[in-house]
Amino acid sequence: MNSRIIKFRGRRLDNGEWAYGDLVIDDSGNCEIIDYKSNREIRHVVDGSTIGQFTGLKDAQGQEIYEGDIIRSDCKVGRPGDMPIRHFIRYNDERASFTAVLIDRFIFTDLQTECAVPQKWISKYGKRVAGNIYSNDITNKKNDNG
Repeated sequence: MNSRIIKFRGRRLDNGEWAYGDLVIDDSGNCEIIDYKSNREIRHVVDGSTIGQFTGLKDAQGQEIYEGDIIRSDCKVGRPGDMPIRHFIRYNDERASFTAVLIDRFIFTDLQTECAVPQKWISKYGKRVAGNIYSNDITNKKNDNG
């Protein structure tokens, strides 16, 4: 049996940094990420709108990919002035899986607007995390920070 890692990330309310670990949501809707550092439990209150689940995938550089991440590759579609291809990662309830949604609308291409996210595809096209929808202006094509 393959074991998969189930963990979450959320932006902390106290300092805006990311917390990683187990997710707890109480009856009032308050969200906490429980981090287990040095064999002790550290709880961080996080903004529920920024919570994303780890996809189980890593980008071409070995960085973990979470729901809400923006991934990009420098693969072009053949037109002069093309920008890198960018997608954001989301969970698609109908497909019961994580998918990559095309951010930049390309004209004259056969690119799908939403597709499955196999590790093979990430590796083949050199996809890498280039930020996330919570930290980056999704329309900023030049931003390449996490």
